Amino acid sequence: MSVQDTAAREAATTTVAVGTDHAAEATRATQIFQTCAAHGLTAQQAQEYVRSGKSAHDVGLDIAEKKRAGLQAMTAAAVDLNQREVRRYSITRGILAAVGRQDGTKFEDDGFEREISDEIKNRLPKDYKYSGGLLVPHRVKSADMGRGFGFAPGFMFSQEQLRKVAQFDPGLADRMAALNTGSATAGGNTVFTEGRELIDFLYARMKVAALGATILSGLRGPVAFPRQTASSAWTWVAENPGSDVADSDATIGQVLLSPKTGQASTAYSRQLLNESSIDVDGFVQADLQMGAALGIDKAAIQGTGASNQPLGLTGISGVNLVAIGTNGGAPTYAFLIDMETEVANDNADIGTMGYLTTPGIRGKLKKTETFATTNGMPVWLNGEVNGYRAEASTQVPSALTKGTSTDCHAILFGVWSQLLIGYWGAYELVVDPYRLKKQGLIEVTSFQMAGIAARNPESFCKIVDARVV
Repeated sequence: MSVQDTAAREAATTTVAVGTDHAAEATRATQIFQTCAAHGLTAQQAQEYVRSGKSAHDVGLDIAEKKRAGLQAMTAAAVDLNQREVRRYSITRGILAAVGRQDGTKFEDDGFEREISDEIKNRLPKDYKYSGGLLVPHRVKSADMGRGFGFAPGFMFSQEQLRKVAQFDPGLADRMAALNTGSATAGGNTVFTEGRELIDFLYARMKVAALGATILSGLRGPVAFPRQTASSAWTWVAENPGSDVADSDATIGQVLLSPKTGQASTAYSRQLLNESSIDVDGFVQADLQMGAALGIDKAAIQGTGASNQPLGLTGISGVNLVAIGTNGGAPTYAFLIDMETEVANDNADIGTMGYLTTPGIRGKLKKTETFATTNGMPVWLNGEVNGYRAEASTQVPSALTKGTSTDCHAILFGVWSQLLIGYWGAYELVVDPYRLKKQGLIEVTSFQMAGIAARNPESFCKIVDARVV
């Protein structure tokens, strides 16, 4: 029996008040059954919604609210530590202890770290593919490093990405290679007679979370968000129209947030972990966390959806587009206003909005007048564009192709809370003391599942052919 037949039968057997429009009731029941079926609810649950008297629209909202509430129960793997526990937690102690268990040597007393790892493991779903490594709390951060990421670990940079970056900055390749005290750039420079602060690596700026993206951690399976894609049409009629008003049903779609798996591998020497005068524990934790955060930030912006990557904003279907020219061109105030207008025309300006682009375009807009040859007011002023927050990061692509141009930059604008970043399971570190044992190194491989989705893609607009000309 089809959904429509089931809905019609249910509407016919449902007790209704005198004067009820049975045709309208059948339509409402059909819409409710379709909405429930789209989101995996049973026929019995759909019947209960029909009996409740709620409209199909209200049923969709109710399902969405219950799914949001359900996310609270899905965050079991995210173990938060208080300030005292953060100071006590040592990632390097956990790594060294894992090595000791494997090679039979005397190992560090990692009772606290192992307790935290076991607690996370007990909260994971039974079907989680645990690799036997050290499970790390998502929200541990090093106070000594002073970063305060506020961003759960996600993807690390892939080796391919690191090789590309290393073409322009060989120092990065040295730093991300095996760290040890024998090589100056790989750890030796952290061992001195009189210690001073470590000079931080010049990381790219993470801006997606800062602009307000919604972070969901500890997820246990693909998450479907109900989304109304159309509403019933209002029709004006004569006093006696002589014919029925045509049916126009609300339609409900889905936004699916599904996981992708990312990992990275690096190595440390025992001597570095034991001899360095800097806070190695904070250094290792911050290094792993920063790499993960940058990876997910970049995926949220320009993930291709191919080669096991999530799909980022520059590729998500439904995001509005403003084109500058056949071969791209210089961005102007008028083009940016067009971006704002595209979002508003879709009734999608439903929250705090902001701009994100490259440092090159930021510089260009700082030298561009809002209205040429008038008051000299720049488009980008004091971190704002036309009253909206504006940020820049090298994570945004700057070598896109448009026509004959291969130096096009992207500009993104929208309601950033509509961008969803999800984390599944736990952030896991697998310690291997054997593969690089002849070099005296401990290899550490990290794993994390994460995904990207946009609740309403129309809440964003992009330019992908802006040039610094």
